[in-house]
Amino acid sequence: MTLSQYQRLAALWSDQNDEVTQIALIICDLYNYSAEELDNIGAKKFLKYSKKVEKTFIRIGKKPWYSTIKLERDANKITLGQFIEVQHFLKMGEIDSMHLVGASIWKDKRDHGLKAELLRNKKVEHVLEDITSFLLSFAELLVSYKGLFETDELEKENEDAKVEKPHPFIEQYGWIFSAKKVAEHEGITLEKAFELPVIQALNDLSYLKSEQSYQRKINE
Repeated sequence: MTLSQYQRLAALWSDQNDEVTQIALIICDLYNYSAEELDNIGAKKFLKYSKKVEKTFIRIGKKPWYSTIKLERDANKITLGQFIEVQHFLKMGEIDSMHLVGASIWKDKRDHGLKAELLRNKKVEHVLEDITSFLLSFAELLVSYKGLFETDELEKENEDAKVEKPHPFIEQYGWIFSAKKVAEHEGITLEKAFELPVIQALNDLSYLKSEQSYQRKINE
């Protein structure tokens, strides 16, 4: 099973369906059955396919020792540029963006689009463990800097007074704007800012946010 096939099958998994229905949908997809044809294969054959599906998903959970694909599993070791890319791709959802996130953390210097397409066609067991480990680490990184992403008290008061959607500039270019602020703070170019270790960049942003809050207090 390729990563692309796994993404498609994972999309079939829904809390709205019971387990038997979900297994049936996966069997139809993997073995090219229509719903009507699957209804007529009999319980014995259905059970046989179910066991095959179960074994398939168990097998893909562990990366083979001989795999040569090297993906970064620790979000603390990525750059600011990679962090911004991952944040952007995750808006699509964790499953749909797996090949794109994987391309961002693949230790390979080829073009991102090419890497994403190559990963979609790789056997899923060669990449899934690394990608899921990275996503867990990424979530932990975000939690450790939650103060950076939280709205401060004055902004909360303004939001309570008038609830507005974020300006389109912030939604589309917010992280580019933040990277520019880091570049100015570090005295480097924007291109160099993207290459900074993410921890250093997030610490810079935390400092700048705290400084901004301090200056606002002084000016009150």
